[in-house]
Amino acid sequence: MTFNSFMGFWPEFANKLFTGISQEGTDFFPGDRIALNQAVSGLCLRNASLCIERQAMEEALQWDVLAARIMAFDCAVLTSPELENQLLQIGTFIKTPVTKQTISKIPPTRWLHVLTEVYPDGGHGNTVKRWIQLDHQENTHSVVLLAQTKPVPESLTDAVRTKGGAVIQMDPQGSLVARATSLRELVWTQSDVVVLHIHPWDVIATVALGVTGGPPVLLLNHAAHIFWVGASIADVIIDIRNSAEEDEWTIKYRGIDRIRHLPIPLSETPRSDNAPSIRSDARSFARKVLRVPEEAVVLLTVGHDYKYKPVQGLDFLKTIETILSAHPDVYLLAAGPSESKRWKAAREATGGRVLAFGIQRDLEVFHAAADVYLEGFPFGSTTSLLESGLKGIPCVLPPKICPPPFVTDGVSVECLEQSSDMTDYIKRILTLLVDKKERQHQGKLLSESIINHHCGKGWLRYLEELQNNLPCTHQVYPLSAPCPVPEYFADYWSEFSSVINEDPFDLIVNQSIALSLKPVIDEDFLKSVFSKKVKVAHNKASKLLVKLGDYNYLMHDYPLALKYYRYAVRYNPFLMSTLLKGILLRMGHIGIKVRNDIRKVKNHFGVIHSYIP
Repeated sequence: MTFNSFMGFWPEFANKLFTGISQEGTDFFPGDRIALNQAVSGLCLRNASLCIERQAMEEALQWDVLAARIMAFDCAVLTSPELENQLLQIGTFIKTPVTKQTISKIPPTRWLHVLTEVYPDGGHGNTVKRWIQLDHQENTHSVVLLAQTKPVPESLTDAVRTKGGAVIQMDPQGSLVARATSLRELVWTQSDVVVLHIHPWDVIATVALGVTGGPPVLLLNHAAHIFWVGASIADVIIDIRNSAEEDEWTIKYRGIDRIRHLPIPLSETPRSDNAPSIRSDARSFARKVLRVPEEAVVLLTVGHDYKYKPVQGLDFLKTIETILSAHPDVYLLAAGPSESKRWKAAREATGGRVLAFGIQRDLEVFHAAADVYLEGFPFGSTTSLLESGLKGIPCVLPPKICPPPFVTDGVSVECLEQSSDMTDYIKRILTLLVDKKERQHQGKLLSESIINHHCGKGWLRYLEELQNNLPCTHQVYPLSAPCPVPEYFADYWSEFSSVINEDPFDLIVNQSIALSLKPVIDEDFLKSVFSKKVKVAHNKASKLLVKLGDYNYLMHDYPLALKYYRYAVRYNPFLMSTLLKGILLRMGHIGIKVRNDIRKVKNHFGVIHSYIP
């Protein structure tokens, strides 16, 4: 039976049970959520280890991807020696090219940028495109896309073609082992330097590059705030903010001291002698397009919708409503968020002065209309802030209760200071709203700083230093367990992450079914999820066991199904006697057999509410 037929076999059950878990558990404490993520990711790693023992490498990698995805839900631990060692072990089974290319440290150098995927609305693709466009040397730049499912933006393809390179797309439906094998071949035969711009849970590159030899490998640290894979195979970590805090996280909490700095590349807008009049005309035109009064003071924020979800009393929209209530001539433009229920309510509460425009590929009209840029919170958007500051728009960072790396910091924004608290934050914004000269002064300082580090010659200084200090060849690096991230940071992100990420129980079940994996639920997992430390997970874990039991029963693996039902009854007999009873009635004669089996299990185990070893 396929996944689709399973889902269609029982629509009401699938709809209720497959969406039910994630709707619960909003009362999780951050520590509970972290413990739960660690329990589920640990289960995935143990399943991967079992697969490696029987040399089922593709299945092992699927489990490792699940483990990495769940680890990336929080930032309590930023690297996993166990996961990296599994990937390196799998990498030894992949063929390495016999012919080793000579690494050229003198231009022209062949740069190979490796990405999981690129998006039409910016992100990693824009970073690579600008990198290629700014590189004035006679280097070749090619791009490898490991899991691209949508059309590649033409602007990226054109930039690569201009530098004599190629965009290589691997089959996103191909096996992970096959893609790792192809990537190793490309790296060893068609590159002098490799740059990884991959998703935090992408294991393909670590498997492909998990052997000594070949060109040096650089890993762009674009997700400094969470766990990511690749620490063991990165010859150089490129920290893109160039801040003391970012370096501390890389060295202390990832255990990696091989750091170089390369700020996010930006395209500088050419200036004109008639710039003031041009900007005034553009401002008037932009406000007409956006339907904002000419005399209004305009706040701008840019970021994906999820970055504004309120946690810990941090509510960006409520704060904006407070500011707008004090100034009836102030508007907020939001590029990224769509007009969901919360944004619609804010618009209505402010008399139509909070405007959400959804995702925008071109921000020129928004920059032209804006007087002040506000970085969103609880989770900021560094590139968006830099692009706005580059235009001479003064920027306001979130208050200190929102710490980096979850909001922007770095060498180019040292002229900006975080407010001490929310009251000071609102006061800082109100000051800028009424003081045009101060807005112009702060905007000019910020723009000059950003140009000096992120544009043209300023950015090329960093690139040349990076290229001049590359290692001659690639190595693999042993990992030891790094220091855990301080509790405040871990709890901050965990609370936010639990709002925006899939429930780990949902993820493991849905992916197990979709990928035809059969998880081995072990005693370590049961001890973890049914312990007194994570009581709130008990009902979720019981439903997980029911799901796995139902799936395996419908796949005719009755012994395994019965095993999961037994586990579920052992920890939550009440759930089985109410929820499962209705389910089984719909299964006819199969349900009768299952009910009889469950009755035997109940009689055997009785009612046990907590884990008994």
